[in-house]
Amino acid sequence: MTEMTSKHRLAILGSCVTRDLFTHIPEALEHVELGPYVSRATLLSMAGKAPRAVVVKLGDHVAKRFDDRRFVLDARKDYFRVLVKYKPETVVLDLIDERHATYLFDDGALTVTKVSKEFLVEHGLQRLPRLISPFGPDWQALQARSLQALILRLRTELPSTRFIVHAAHYALRYLAGGETRSFPDPEPSRRWNAHLDAAYDQLAEGLAAPRIGAGPDSALAGGQHLWDLTPFHYDVGYYRTLWAELAELIGSLRAARLSS
Repeated sequence: MTEMTSKHRLAILGSCVTRDLFTHIPEALEHVELGPYVSRATLLSMAGKAPRAVVVKLGDHVAKRFDDRRFVLDARKDYFRVLVKYKPETVVLDLIDERHATYLFDDGALTVTKVSKEFLVEHGLQRLPRLISPFGPDWQALQARSLQALILRLRTELPSTRFIVHAAHYALRYLAGGETRSFPDPEPSRRWNAHLDAAYDQLAEGLAAPRIGAGPDSALAGGQHLWDLTPFHYDVGYYRTLWAELAELIGSLRAARLSS
């Protein structure tokens, strides 16, 4: 591992599959200053505008719980403001949160989560948007445009930041009781993985970003994982390898900057 003499300023634009690295491998925080963690936001929502009806109802609302803070950040489209303010040296991206659907309003978009559903019902806004679900009609075309919009926005707003794509997939196997087992019906995961691979390729090319992360045939879920058993809640072994890759890249980035 390349030696790092001071903490590297890093932000996450993705999901728990990237953030959990720093819980599973706490010694990583000896080398990394972990800044903003932007999650629970789909590409369609990030590329869209803040829906006026939702923002008006938010008013001066102060979010206290984690899920509530994610919702407010998404509703107001404050992700880029937060990232620009922090000035990260590196942003790590993953696309596992594309599993969420998106509310599409006439003037904006909002990620579908438990909190956003409850908020729309509470304020009588639930009939305003149409629902865009993964692999549904229009979803792939809208997502492709949104991905390109995100790439352009990141390059414009964070011109001095380097990007790393965490190519997180749906694992096809998991650990349980010391045994490796296959998830039943792998076809939905394979479909997601094919879609994610294409999107990660576009992100890597558009942001001149290296890719890290084990492929779906190597990744293992379950085992010593932090949350419920799903194909994207990985065993700690996944994160040991991920940290080795990330630490090497961070060291290389810092060495390149020092020599320039």
